[in-house]
Formats: sequence, C-alpha cells, structure tokens
Amino acid sequence: MADQSLADQTPPSSGMQSLSVDSQPPSSSSTPQMSLEEKFKIIRSVGEECIQEDELLNLLNHKPEPIFYDGFEPSGRMHIAQVFYFFFFLWIESQN
Repeated sequence: MADQSLADQTPPSSGMQSLSVDSQPPSSSSTPQMSLEEKFKIIRSVGEECIQEDELLNLLNHKPEPIFYDGFEPSGRMHIAQVFYFFFFLWIESQN
C-alpha cells in the first residue's frame, strides 16, 4: 500500500456500506409481541440477581421497553467466554 499513489487508492467510504439504527421501532403488526410471562422467563433465565420478582413483573407490565443494567466490570484482560456472554446478553435484550 505504501507503493501506491494517493490517486490509485480507493477512499474507504466508497467501499463501505452505510449503517444506521432505525429510530422508529418496528410496527407491532410486523413483529409478534411476547407475553409478560415470556419476557419474565427470558430475563430470569439470563439474570443472576433479581431482588424482588414481583417488582420485575410490575416493571415489565407497566414499562414496554425497560432499561436493564449489566453489572459486569472487567478487570484485566477479558476471557473469550466473557465476550460471548456479553453479546448473548445483548442479543437477548434485542429480542424485545
């Protein structure tokens, strides 16, 4: 690449595809909605701590898109299993 002149190089933006996050959530008619019990089971299957299950059920019932906290705090280098767990957690959260 050092031997090529600047005129011969393709600008990075021409070969890249634009990525954006859709600000509008998909319409409810196009995606099936999960029941309260399904949401609760999924959250409890990956969540290690739930102080009050009644509070979690109440939150899921009254807030359509709750915000969850991942209490992971890396110290030192991450193990590959931690990376998989993190992306799995994000995938589960994105299924709503």
